[in-house]
Amino acid sequence: RASASLPLLSRSVTIDGEDYLDGGVSDSIPLTESIRSGNTKNVLILTREAGYRKKKSKTNHLISRVYKKNFPGLVAAQKQRHLSYNSALELAEREEKKGSAFILRPSIKPEVGYELGYTDAQIHYDALISFLKD
Repeated sequence: RASASLPLLSRSVTIDGEDYLDGGVSDSIPLTESIRSGNTKNVLILTREAGYRKKKSKTNHLISRVYKKNFPGLVAAQKQRHLSYNSALELAEREEKKGSAFILRPSIKPEVGYELGYTDAQIHYDALISFLKD
C-alpha cells in the first residue's frame, strides 16, 4: 500500500508505527540498486518516451509546507528528484547500449496511455524474450 501513497495525493501508510510514502520519490528507477544487488540483466518499464528528461517540480513548495515537519527526508528528496531521475535515465541508457538492460518505453509522447503501452509491449516482446534468454 505504501507504494501507492503519493505525496499530496494520498495519506501515508503506517507499518509497525512508522509512516511511509511511495519510494518513487527517492528512487524512481532503482537500477543502481538492482546492479548493486548483482543483477546482470535488467528490464525497465518506463512511462516516458526516449529523450524525456524530468524538470524541477513546481510542487516543491507545497511538499515542503505539508511534509517538512514529519518527512524532512521526503522534502529533501523531492527537491533533488529531477536530478536523480535524470541521472538514473542516463545510467539506464548506458546499460541498454552495453546490452545489460532492456528498456520498454512509449514510442511517442504518452498521450494515448494504456493502449499504446500494450501495443509497444507486443512490438518488443520477441526482443525482450531474446534478451532474457541470452
